Amino acid sequence: MLTLTKKELTRIGETPLEYAVHLVAATRSNRRWWSMQIRVPTQKKVYRIVTYLGETKFWKRLDLVVHFIQESCPNAKEIIITLKPPNQ
Repeated sequence: MLTLTKKELTRIGETPLEYAVHLVAATRSNRRWWSMQIRVPTQKKVYRIVTYLGETKFWKRLDLVVHFIQESCPNAKEIIITLKPPNQ
């Protein structure tokens, strides 16, 4: 899977490119966390959001990741939430 940092994500958010924002639940230390994916249907690509160190970015609270999306992806029209990924 391809990756994006917050800076790169902000650049995509400023373009007219159509993309979908997906939040995926993950379990870490027996707690629910959230990771974020950007899916670009016209390019058939999926990007996961990473930290500047290249590790997957996780959020503890859903409201915090939604706020992050509002700041980084101002043109996002919807957020798709997956509570249980297919491999679980």
